[in-house]
Amino acid sequence: MGTTKSTMHHAEATAADASGRTPPISIPVYVAHYTRSPQRLPALTAQLDNVGLSAFIVTAFDKEQLTDAHMDCFVSAQGSTKLSEGEISLSLKHYWMYSDIVRHRRAASLVLEDDAIFGDGFATALQDTLAALETHSFDFAFVGGCLDLKPAVPVAFSHGSLSFYRTNSSRCSHGYIVSLDGARKMLRYLPFDDPIDFHINVHNEPLASYWVEPSFVDQNKAFESSGIRDGKAKT
Repeated sequence: MGTTKSTMHHAEATAADASGRTPPISIPVYVAHYTRSPQRLPALTAQLDNVGLSAFIVTAFDKEQLTDAHMDCFVSAQGSTKLSEGEISLSLKHYWMYSDIVRHRRAASLVLEDDAIFGDGFATALQDTLAALETHSFDFAFVGGCLDLKPAVPVAFSHGSLSFYRTNSSRCSHGYIVSLDGARKMLRYLPFDDPIDFHINVHNEPLASYWVEPSFVDQNKAFESSGIRDGKAKT
């Protein structure tokens, strides 16, 4: 599915618990990055460094690199006319991540887009989310918030200060945790004809998805005018 630049090390973060200890947490991190927006990556990697995390930086499939072969293999005829080059590019970056997760059998991975910005207490919230998910089967856990979207279903379970809502839909794609099973299901759902966040919504297999509240990953408003999804429709 292409190549990627990787800066992955041990991907370990620490967050102080009530006793003052700093228990480590470990999770693979993937970042979808558009190389024509170089100002985005330093802002995100600085945040990752602050919590002791490193990441695979996925630079493959920039919209300028799209080929007819990419379109024929991964994008439906309908999608090729209605999606922008940027939307196709971003979806392929996410699909590269799913492929790598399955290839390396990663039980759970944090997926970010390069405009992600961490909320206060990010490391603790991530640690609590991972602890909660250890005892629940899941495909996706959306830790990012956008458009003031809030769950319209009852709380499924809680852990610490976090609440988890079982849903049948995504909540944007700039910040989520995907399981190995979730990645496998997505790889069985090709070609796509919607942007990646909507594509997750209309998956033809039941997905165990959760929205995490309060969310703790947002989109950096400083980059609104240089979106990775920008670009004319691919024809």
